[in-house]
Amino acid sequence: MSAASPEWIYDLKSFDKVRLQSDQAFSCPVCATPVFDISYVFENEGKKSNFFQCPECSFLFARPIFIPELDHRQMDGLENAELFNSRMLKRIYVHYFIKKEIRALRRVKGKGALRLLDIGCGTGWTTKVYADQGFEVTGLEPSKGRAEFAREKYGIDVICDYIENVEITEKFDVVVLRHIVEHFSAPGLVLRKIRGFLKDDGVVLVIVPNINCLGRYLFETKWAWVLPWHCNFFSPKSLQAFLNHEYFKVLEFYQTPTPLYYPGAIMRVFPHKIVKWVFGKNRVVAMMLCAPLAVAGKLMGMGDNLNLVAKVK
Repeated sequence: MSAASPEWIYDLKSFDKVRLQSDQAFSCPVCATPVFDISYVFENEGKKSNFFQCPECSFLFARPIFIPELDHRQMDGLENAELFNSRMLKRIYVHYFIKKEIRALRRVKGKGALRLLDIGCGTGWTTKVYADQGFEVTGLEPSKGRAEFAREKYGIDVICDYIENVEITEKFDVVVLRHIVEHFSAPGLVLRKIRGFLKDDGVVLVIVPNINCLGRYLFETKWAWVLPWHCNFFSPKSLQAFLNHEYFKVLEFYQTPTPLYYPGAIMRVFPHKIVKWVFGKNRVVAMMLCAPLAVAGKLMGMGDNLNLVAKVK
C-alpha cells in the first residue's frame, strides 16, 4: 500500500440528479449488458474514471480502472491487515464473523476434514483461525511482506503469487475470497479460474463490501469507497447475479456489520480538528463509537459486508 491513504486523496462526484452518458458503452462485467449512464466520476492525480451502474443487475463498476498493472495492485501494509494490532478487535471479529463463516460452511460441507485455499490471505491471521478450527489451510498472497509474515508468525503455508498467474493442481473443498473480488477489472475470470481449484462438491466463500449499506447512503461520495483500489461495488442483488452468471449456485447468503468504514467518512464530512482527534487518534475507540451505526445498518437490511457460500452448478 502506498504511503498516501486512498481514504483521503480522491475526488468523487455524484451525478444522480443530472445523468451523464458515455460516448461508448461499457459491458457490465456481471451480465454483459451495455451501459452508458454515468453515476459518479472519480478524479485522482489528473486521471478520471467513470462509474457505471447496470440497469439490469444493478452492478456498479468503475472504468477505466486506476491500477491496471498487476504488480501495483498488492497491498503491503501489516497494521491494517492485523486489525491495527488490537487483540480486542480480533477477538470480536473471530467471534462474530469468522465463526459465523465456519458455521455456514459446516452446514454445507459437514464436520469432516476440509482443505481450504484462502486467496489474498494477507498476514494470515484469519487463515490461522480456520486452521485452529480443523481446516487444512493454504494461503495465496501476492505481497512478499505479508506472505512472509503469515509463514513466520502463524505457520501458514503460503503461495506468494497473484491468482491470475498461479497454477495449482491441488483440489480444495473450500476457496475463500475475503474482500478480493472488488479489486479485479474482470471478476468473472477469477471465478472461472477458481472452479479449477475446487473439488466436484467444493464451495466458494465470497465476502465483499455492500455498496447499498447504510453508511454509503448517509455519506454518499464521502463514504469509504477504498479508491483507487476498488473498481467493483456490489449490492445484494448484483453479487448474487454475479455468482449465478458464473454458474455458481448460492447456498448461504447473509450480511454483516462493521464500523471499520465509518471513522474516515465522518472525518471527511466534518474536517474539524476535534473530530479528527476523536476519530483519528485511536482507530479502536473510533470504531467502538461508530459501532451503533453499523449495527443499525445491519438491522435495517443494509449491512456493511455481503457474505455468501456457493457451489458450482
